Amino acid sequence: MFAVELAIEDFVWSFSRINSYVTCPKMFFLQYIDKQPSCDNAFSQWGSFGHSIFEEYYKGNLAIYELGGKYVDEYDKAVTLGFPHNAYVNLGRKYYNTGKDYFNNFDDPFCDSGIVAVEKEIRVKIGNYNFTGYIDLILKDETGFYIVDHKSHAKFKNKKEQDEYLRQLYLYAKYIFNTYGVYPYKLVFNMFRSNVIVEEKFDINKYEKAQQWVVDTIDAIRKDEVFAPNTNEWFCEELCGVRHSCECHNNKGADICAD
Repeated sequence: MFAVELAIEDFVWSFSRINSYVTCPKMFFLQYIDKQPSCDNAFSQWGSFGHSIFEEYYKGNLAIYELGGKYVDEYDKAVTLGFPHNAYVNLGRKYYNTGKDYFNNFDDPFCDSGIVAVEKEIRVKIGNYNFTGYIDLILKDETGFYIVDHKSHAKFKNKKEQDEYLRQLYLYAKYIFNTYGVYPYKLVFNMFRSNVIVEEKFDINKYEKAQQWVVDTIDAIRKDEVFAPNTNEWFCEELCGVRHSCECHNNKGADICAD
């Protein structure tokens, strides 16, 4: 317990760091306490590549007609890992073609709003904890400020999953309030794999619950003496960033993670 407290004493917390504990306490321990090296996967590489194109476009470094070419030209450098085998579809080909079609035919859904910030690094205090993050887009229109998060999800499985992802945007809303004196009037997901926009009107109750979730989860981390794994075969084998350091993984991916 003392070792954990010492390790996290100076943490600057983020949504991904906190949520990793919710996903799997053992993953959190291996990555952030034991500091095992992380490895990537094709899904996250594909999502990060999409984010980088959006960043360049909204910063004014790429014209809208250049996005498709950027995607095609740099895909092999950005997505270096193979997608898992699927008996029904070639996932590598599917993801490549999905992104190619999307960026070749990109129609900016936010073109009528003013750009306030792109990939904005934020730091706020939540409870007694320091919290940081990056907001993909802060925009403003005639109604007010709103936050956009680019998501490589095709869709949310259900309302519960959507609300879990919304926590992140509600936490980022604190920066908007601290900086501009008002809350964002809506939170937006740009689900670019399926070319769908998901919006939620700002809800002060969900905002307050998100703050409490941060405090409660960090308090649970500080008390945890076991960090038991939440085993899920698909996640353990394909997605976990420290799968090569965990006995829940069968080590078949260790060779690509050890570099």
